[in-house]
Amino acid sequence: KKTKSIKKILLNPRKHAERISEMIQNGTLPFVRQRQIKVIKDGKQKKERTITKATNYEHILHHAIIGLLETRFINSSYKYSVASIPKRGDLYGKRCLEHWIRRYKGRKLYVLKFDIKKFFDTIDRQILFSKLKRLIKDKRFLLLIEKIIYFDGSSTNRGVPIGYYTSQWFANLY
Repeated sequence: KKTKSIKKILLNPRKHAERISEMIQNGTLPFVRQRQIKVIKDGKQKKERTITKATNYEHILHHAIIGLLETRFINSSYKYSVASIPKRGDLYGKRCLEHWIRRYKGRKLYVLKFDIKKFFDTIDRQILFSKLKRLIKDKRFLLLIEKIIYFDGSSTNRGVPIGYYTSQWFANLY
């Protein structure tokens, strides 16, 4: 469902892209306190998550950042990590398992599937940022990413927001 503001952006995407670019270059892109929504996921565990909703401009910015960094992130990620990586979804994981099963020809094969409880909430921002600094050398670009990582202005040094497009990529890098 496209909101009024998204429809407005889609009517003249070039104008809005130039506006965002200008704001980035001037350091005036507003990072506002986002709206947070509590969601209870159905299923056995009934996980409660707090989803952070970025503004439309921030959402566009997050996609642009990942567009620039995607290849570096993929090249630096674990070969068999499948979460949120294009062309490495469930089917990729299934094919890898099938390959290993054929290769091990009846020998015992152990596979571990796990979920780290509250993973996004426990990511150490300093460690994440130091990993990003190894991949990115442009100081202004790093400053922009730092604003996203420290999105909430809190004194805590833990957590990236669930709901930001960049967060799933940052989590894989971490």
